[in-house]
Amino acid sequence: MIYGGLSFFQRKEIKDYIAYLRAIVNPQDEVALKRIINYPARNIGDISINKISLYAHENNISFWDALLQIENVGLHGASLTSVQNFVVMMKSFQALLEHKKCV
Repeated sequence: MIYGGLSFFQRKEIKDYIAYLRAIVNPQDEVALKRIINYPARNIGDISINKISLYAHENNISFWDALLQIENVGLHGASLTSVQNFVVMMKSFQALLEHKKCV
């Protein structure tokens, strides 16, 4: 029992870490992706996230699939580059996970 403070799993950094793990294992986990897409700060703000969500909804695809099609979403400049870099990072984490499963 914890007195006078947050429990371990209620701490923001632990929730963020768990969200990263969830998104790596299951990129269709929209809640996890939205939690980590701009953490640490990557110049991906609420407007960009809303555009991605709208694109996903309008095209009946997941948030992750919208990220994979980010060139079609209508983002430009730093936001577009930041999302592209995020996708590359997540794919590299997923590849590491797959490699570990095979070893």
